[in-house]
This record gives sequence, structure tokens and C-alpha cells, in this order.
Amino acid sequence: MKTITYKEWLDTYKPRGYKEVEGGHMYDYIYDRADLDAPNDHIWTQCHSSGEGWYISSGTHWVDSLEYYVTEVPWTEDIEVV
Repeated sequence: MKTITYKEWLDTYKPRGYKEVEGGHMYDYIYDRADLDAPNDHIWTQCHSSGEGWYISSGTHWVDSLEYYVTEVPWTEDIEVV
């Protein structure tokens, strides 16, 4: 599995729904997998792992998932964003 930084993920895959908010910015996210309306290769899952904290992983995942992101650019390999 390839590992990239959050900044690399933003610059390369371009998550949809950029918003300016107090103290910074954020991106649209989806809590319910059933609400995802995009091909799987545009979907990313934010997960939480005990001892490792949060990370974003390419594709949809059920275990330890927090929310989902949809990107403009598809992923082509397994990637973890740390």
C-alpha cells in the first residue's frame, strides 16, 4: 500500500466541496455509505485506528470508518493518507 501526506492527497486527488470555515477550511464528507453517488475509485474512507489515530484510505471501508470523501481524480492503487 502506498502512503502519501494529506497535502499530497489534496493536491493530487482534489476532494469535492471545498469550503472556507472559521479557522481554516474543510471538504464535504458523507456519513452514510448508502448516500455515496460516485464510482468506487473516486471514494475515500476516513478511518480511526486505536494507537495509530486517523487516516484516509482509498475505497470504501466498513470497519473503523468515520466518514467518506469523493474526489475529482480517481485513485488507481491502494493508498493511505497520513
